[in-house]
Amino acid sequence: MVRKASEKDFEKIGAIWQECFCLNSAYLSLLSKHIFNSNRQNTAIYLLENNTEILSVLALLPIEFHKEKTTLRGAALSFVATPKKHRGNKYFHILFNRIFSDKHSLDLDFLLVRPATEQLSALYKREGFSIPIMNPMADSFDIPILSEVLPPLDATTIQKAQQALKPAFVWNKHILEFALCDAAENPKTASQLNFILSCSREVLKSSVPFAFVKSLSSAISVEFFNNAFFLITLE
Repeated sequence: MVRKASEKDFEKIGAIWQECFCLNSAYLSLLSKHIFNSNRQNTAIYLLENNTEILSVLALLPIEFHKEKTTLRGAALSFVATPKKHRGNKYFHILFNRIFSDKHSLDLDFLLVRPATEQLSALYKREGFSIPIMNPMADSFDIPILSEVLPPLDATTIQKAQQALKPAFVWNKHILEFALCDAAENPKTASQLNFILSCSREVLKSSVPFAFVKSLSSAISVEFFNNAFFLITLE
């Protein structure tokens, strides 16, 4: 059975994420506060279960794409995890089909994914993630990142960032807060944020796509996403 997770499922799902991603308790606390929370609008976690055992899980994190006067609503497939003992059974495909069937009720224009390996890239391409997004191009804007005490993000800061960076994929406020809290705890994320935000209109050169998009609307062409970049990345 596929269903949306509730907060009571966090202990089991957290154990799966710990197994698959080697997360520590501090990171799980961040996930509980910023991602796995029924008050967080538009964030959804789907799970596949047999009786009471969770076989696979994934999260949909809300993300927007801003270009000129157009804003598209999307979701990033994140924290996709299947316990080792259940791998090889195409459980992700079952989960993904449920999300695709729910696309109208979810009110999404696109799905986005950042595969960790070439093997996963091939998997997502089979699921229709055919639009490559290259490494991000960053613009300078005034956001106080990596100070000793990370200040809270407010609506004005987010608005300025969105106006400065177009075309861009933009996380909503609570996902950005999660990224900044992660940066405070995770030196790898902090260095990536610092590097991206200091590029100032330089394209980060790479022959490997940074992410892949699946359009959920026939009105959206592949070319529409050309030259897109990310405000802040999540690893």
